Amino acid sequence: MEDTIAVETYTTTQLKEWLQRLSLKTSGTKMDLVKRLNEVPQATRGNCPIAAEEAGVGEASLGHDDIRTLKAELSKLKNQCEILTHQNELLLTKMRTQICETDAAATELPFDVVKEFLPEFNDEADFEVWVEQFKNLTSLYVLDENLQRVLLMNKLKGKSRQWLQSKPNLVTEHVAELLKQLAEFFEVKENKMILRRKFEMRKWIHSESFLDYFKEKTAMAKKISIEEDELVNCIIEGIPDEQLRTQAHMQCYLSTASLVQAFSKIQLKKSVTSAKAVSTSTNAKVQKGTMVIRCYNCNSLGHFAAECKKPKREMGACFACGSLEHRVAACPDKKSAVQFLEDNEYNAS
Repeated sequence: MEDTIAVETYTTTQLKEWLQRLSLKTSGTKMDLVKRLNEVPQATRGNCPIAAEEAGVGEASLGHDDIRTLKAELSKLKNQCEILTHQNELLLTKMRTQICETDAAATELPFDVVKEFLPEFNDEADFEVWVEQFKNLTSLYVLDENLQRVLLMNKLKGKSRQWLQSKPNLVTEHVAELLKQLAEFFEVKENKMILRRKFEMRKWIHSESFLDYFKEKTAMAKKISIEEDELVNCIIEGIPDEQLRTQAHMQCYLSTASLVQAFSKIQLKKSVTSAKAVSTSTNAKVQKGTMVIRCYNCNSLGHFAAECKKPKREMGACFACGSLEHRVAACPDKKSAVQFLEDNEYNAS
């Protein structure tokens, strides 16, 4: 055992633990702790309760030179870690730059080719759709501000082009600002109620394919934000054939894709009622186009009154017998059979 405890021999934690085991105060500086322990007889205080293997290799088991060496090595290792971390960050930045450059190179196309992808915008086109196409195209092929301005100038037609050419700051104005100003003049914002009504009134007609009907119906739905399940139901309701419509409801389609797959090869036929109406109309036109010759003297078909061989009938007399006392419907001499036209006899039909 040590007669006198030196200040540098133990750590503050070890000293406090030692004093605590001896039921002594643990407050104060390290010098106070050592002094308090030295006041206890050596046989009473015993050895430090914290063994070297429990406390770890620390200042108590190392000399001053060893401690300074370890601290210097630790500082050196920290510096090296910081250098390696910085180098890794630089390497990652370089790799990201190379990847971006590779992607940009992969998407680079001649401007003449890129501009063919964007349709022209005229006064009748949907402005919102066209602007979205413009932004996606310029972003995908990484067109700079000047190329975007050239593309905009190239694709605007009609009044929109005249408006753009009238801008005195066309060359210096940002493309985003030009599009914003253009929207104020040409973007048509219809009332959602009117758009909804148009959407619901859109029906599938027999002169178009189901795919054409589906595309237009879907485009109209995007303007009023309809969920897919409601869109499926509305598309089915637009089918005029009751049998097809009922079958579609029975299938319980969950997506528009499955609905298109089922109806893509179906061609809507004209209704029977419509066909009959057309046929009746045609026959009527044929009958109207045929000249009907009837004799007003004997009521026969096929000759005029001037050619009639029967005696001249008085106005209002019976076509059959010429009596003024009755009509041909009540004539006792009315013949039941239709006579031949060449006989030139009456025809009371």
